[in-house]
Amino acid sequence: MVDESISLQHVSVVITNSTLINTNITLYGNKKESVLVRNCSFKGSEIVVDSVHTFTIASSNFTAEGIALNEESRHMIRVHNVDFLQVNQTEFMNDVIDGNDDEIRNTQLGIQMENVSLADIANCTFTNLMSDSQNGSALLITSSEVHIRQSHFRSNIARNGVIYATTYANIMNDNSSFIANYAKESGSAIYMANNGNLKNSLCVMHNNRAEKLGGALYMEKFVDCLNYETSFTRNKAQAGGGAIFTKTNTNTTNVKCVFSGNGVGGQSNGGAVYAHDRVVSLNIDSTYYNNTAFTGGALSIKGPGQVGLYELPTAICKSTRKYNFSLIT
Repeated sequence: MVDESISLQHVSVVITNSTLINTNITLYGNKKESVLVRNCSFKGSEIVVDSVHTFTIASSNFTAEGIALNEESRHMIRVHNVDFLQVNQTEFMNDVIDGNDDEIRNTQLGIQMENVSLADIANCTFTNLMSDSQNGSALLITSSEVHIRQSHFRSNIARNGVIYATTYANIMNDNSSFIANYAKESGSAIYMANNGNLKNSLCVMHNNRAEKLGGALYMEKFVDCLNYETSFTRNKAQAGGGAIFTKTNTNTTNVKCVFSGNGVGGQSNGGAVYAHDRVVSLNIDSTYYNNTAFTGGALSIKGPGQVGLYELPTAICKSTRKYNFSLIT
């Protein structure tokens, strides 16, 4: 529900110490303007920023409104054609709808960005944002470079990926956590669809769940992924790749990572990692233990591809089901 709309063109804008309820703000520029939002509270509101130079949000909070199942969710922030986006110490949450509510299970979504030269998201939280039908309940990214630092994604629901990158996205996660997120389809934490780069450094991926593939991460095609000193624990995907699923010309490198307690359902493959069709998977000084699958409790590689195992500790041999490592061709 929108009670008020504000639209401005070709002006720099500062909004501070304000509370806005059910308000739409639309700002258009010519790549010279700056927009600053600081110490503000938004509830059921939406900010659209297009073609400005810089857009900064600091020390603010956004509370999502509930949306009925037959309505399309909308984002709290939409950013298009911006040189620099900075979001710092800001909270995005739903504190109204219970995730177990059968009548309403959609809320406003977080941030949608397209053609952003550099986005810096630091010390932010994304909690309990929900969509049964749409991708990227926290972040929806297209043709943008995004740095995420010391931020936390918890108990969000999306069709695919609470962070969803459509195409030509470069994402760097540092010291961030993804806990108890859920995908109705695949890649509950991060879903990389096409032509992108993903780096997770010193991150935590814990207790995420997907109904299909990739309990935490899903890489569709032409994606390069580096995981460094990142832990994947107790993630689950019903159809394969308890922690990670990669497909079609993707390169994944895991360095000093821990994969523990991940699993898949039924007779699925790859308790920790399932790589499918023309993939390269390198594992350097990483630990795999107590991951479970019908085939490939730790790693399962199917179709043309390469797997490299370097400096692996003895823990890779520990498994609680049929095979801990398998190569399927």
